[in-house]
Amino acid sequence: MAKKSDTDKIVDAALRLAAKMPWETISLHHIARSARMKLSLLQDYVTDKDAIVLQIIHRIDQRMKAEVNLADESVREKLFEIIMTRFDLMNQNRAAILSILHAKMKNPVDLLCFAPRLKPSARDILEYAGVSLHGIQGELKTKIFMMALFSCMRVWIDDESKDLSKTMACVDKRLSALETAATSFKNFT
Repeated sequence: MAKKSDTDKIVDAALRLAAKMPWETISLHHIARSARMKLSLLQDYVTDKDAIVLQIIHRIDQRMKAEVNLADESVREKLFEIIMTRFDLMNQNRAAILSILHAKMKNPVDLLCFAPRLKPSARDILEYAGVSLHGIQGELKTKIFMMALFSCMRVWIDDESKDLSKTMACVDKRLSALETAATSFKNFT
């Protein structure tokens, strides 16, 4: 078995702690202690808890890419597969991720400031599915896609079913709406 990187130790410690206690009560010191490293070493890798959240998102993105098989599917089918795989991966650390999300939602200013930092992940998902993101249209596609993802995230928060049926229905509905909008936009331009 490969030795865990320090970043993996930090992410694992943060997820462990967030599963047990509210994210807003967890400090970098708590995370360093749980990761069995000095705070100064932890701060060589992350400057704040938002940086850890971005590392968690990055881990989910990497695992999603390893699990998803996108051979010969339409863009819509690829996006559906990618998004649902991400929700399945998030479910593996559901308590921790819910703790983080609840903390972000308690502070709307913090949420608004953090949301743009999720853009690279959204762009990565779209590009992985084969969506062209050039120019202003690419920016518009990314922002609209992010709104759809946030909408589905809200459903996932309350969806405690094993098969994530409510989340799946939301993803399907949002992708249908995006597909309709894309068709209309093509006809408009």
